[in-house]
Amino acid sequence: HPPQPSICGSFDDRTPSNDPRVARILPINCTGWIIDDCNHCMLTAGHCTGWMEVVEFNVPSSAADGTLVHPAPSHQYAVELSSVQSSGLVSLGDDWGYFGVFANSTTGLSPFQTQGNLSFTVAPPPAFDSNLQLRVTGDGVDDTPLALNQVQQTSVGSWEGAGVTTLLHTVDTTTGSSGSPIIWDATGLAIGIHTHGGCSPPGGDNGGTSSIHPALQAALANPRGVCALPCALASYHFDGDPGLDDTGNGHQGILDAAAAVVSAPCGNALRFGPNNNAHEFTIPDYDDLDLVGPMTGMAMIRPLGPHSTDNNPECADGTIFSKGGNYWFKISKDNKQLMFQNEDSGVSVTVAITSINSCLGEWVHVAFVRQPDGRTVRFFVNGTPVGSSTTLSTAGSANDDPLMVGNHGVGSDPGACEFNGDIDEIRIFDRALTNSQVKAMYLAGCDIPAWPAHCFTTRTGARIPVVPQ
Repeated sequence: HPPQPSICGSFDDRTPSNDPRVARILPINCTGWIIDDCNHCMLTAGHCTGWMEVVEFNVPSSAADGTLVHPAPSHQYAVELSSVQSSGLVSLGDDWGYFGVFANSTTGLSPFQTQGNLSFTVAPPPAFDSNLQLRVTGDGVDDTPLALNQVQQTSVGSWEGAGVTTLLHTVDTTTGSSGSPIIWDATGLAIGIHTHGGCSPPGGDNGGTSSIHPALQAALANPRGVCALPCALASYHFDGDPGLDDTGNGHQGILDAAAAVVSAPCGNALRFGPNNNAHEFTIPDYDDLDLVGPMTGMAMIRPLGPHSTDNNPECADGTIFSKGGNYWFKISKDNKQLMFQNEDSGVSVTVAITSINSCLGEWVHVAFVRQPDGRTVRFFVNGTPVGSSTTLSTAGSANDDPLMVGNHGVGSDPGACEFNGDIDEIRIFDRALTNSQVKAMYLAGCDIPAWPAHCFTTRTGARIPVVPQ
């Protein structure tokens, strides 16, 4: 049959593809894609943003009559509307949208985490060269066959022109391709957003908005909603490859046999057993993890009993994570106190402590913030400040120690201050987050089951507020 509008040749040369970074947006029937900002949010066309509700990855073939088939719930994400910044419906060259999504309600993971920690690098277009090939990958309509209707496909075509903020091309697209990445095919860099069809053989061009559009760049520099969450220096979710630093900063960890991967509210967690006298999860020494000034650390923990001294009877607390004498976040042996110190001695004036009444077998989100002086520390439970700030007598110092999770033993000491229970969702920041930012990070995570009525944040009996998500 005759070619559809925006098919640039005598036939549609799109082919099925499975780029994990590209998604279908419903009910507007557009395309979006994960980018390399620090929270790995998404870009699409501005004219798509007025009716976005759900973003779907790993889209299966449609039914034989073209009816859409949805992926599993674990690959569907609700759009976080407060994050949306958009041009709205405007002309070619000015059409862009930037937005984020909530973590998946089934897995607690973001698209970036689920899709293999992959994203497009957004880059300025090169100088115009008609010899360069461009690629567009998206979920456009199709009826040849109907099973490919609004299923991801990709195609390559020529670069036909460039204005100040406009890219023209002859890559085949259809309705639903709006919002797709325009990819410089030789490099894989995303240099624009496909937004408009204009091919009408034997002439015409399709087109989109250049990545250098000033309004788009301003939005990327001033994110909102989930796209504006503080960016971690290192982050470990223990899903998929359990050693992966989910920030993309390359601080990969090593999972030793002593720690087991177990199911948890946010996917997987690591279980640390008492008295196994072994290293369990180790991040090798990286210079940028030698934080001596402001920093924030947080994790989800589930204590399962008293913590272990192993071969060091003076080390009775449960380590959440530690980098030798640089920083050490832990919970007391009886699970009644959150603790932090900048060095190893354990002298009372060097340890920040706040009392909590945690419950064995219950998940809780815990955090500390160390202020720019490198000595003043405050604690949080489920996003809420607990206790008062403590100023330590000494600051941390850089060292060559690895970052240990669940264990304080380093070098020839295979085990010390071992955590007894499960640890998940570790994030480390190289700045002191505000109270509201710590709260936002807690709320942006997956659901943590509400604590029983007898679990309290402090010895005075204040209940932990658990906010439904």
